[in-house]
Amino acid sequence: MILPESLAKLVSFTKQIGLELRKSSFMLDTGFDSQKNRDLIREEKLIPVIKPNRRNTKEPIVIARMYRWFNKNHYKERYKVERTFGW
Repeated sequence: MILPESLAKLVSFTKQIGLELRKSSFMLDTGFDSQKNRDLIREEKLIPVIKPNRRNTKEPIVIARMYRWFNKNHYKERYKVERTFGW
């Protein structure tokens, strides 16, 4: 997997240049939605903001659980940056 190696390099690099990332939001899109990725991000003392992948779920209770900890406002900011670079 690319994420563990890339995240470790990012954290190492930011420490070298004196940038503190602890308690920063780490945002990923739906393709990275997994408990393993969330745990990996938390191990680095970051806050995972990953849009839940509904996986063809239609049950309202299941969907509500998936979105319980999702920070929609932070994710909207991510989209603004992505859209700006995309254009």
